[in-house]
Amino acid sequence: MKRIFLLIIVFTILSCTKSINIEGFNQNEWQQDKNGCEGIRSTMTKTILGIKSELLGLDTDEVISVLGRPNKTILGERSQKKFIYNISPIESCENHSTEKETKLFIRFNAVGLAYEIIIN
Repeated sequence: MKRIFLLIIVFTILSCTKSINIEGFNQNEWQQDKNGCEGIRSTMTKTILGIKSELLGLDTDEVISVLGRPNKTILGERSQKKFIYNISPIESCENHSTEKETKLFIRFNAVGLAYEIIIN
């Protein structure tokens, strides 16, 4: 009985960890440039737009698996959520410019699935 209980717990933990790999997208590079300070994310904007269809429909955990933790999370009405990722260097970066900062916005619906992806 204890073995069955232990197997159920292990299976539950393993099924909760999702790893998504998207061909042509270097997740490690994106995630290492946390605030866009190194300029890596700026060079990846076309790639993000190219994989947009693969990101749509992913849940919040799957998006975090691909892009890492967002720089900002905004909770909206009716359990909606928005992730914001910095693309261009932010104010705290040495190479910050006075131009408008570029960000990636991912909106999630009430059930937690990505339904809108905008770079602005």
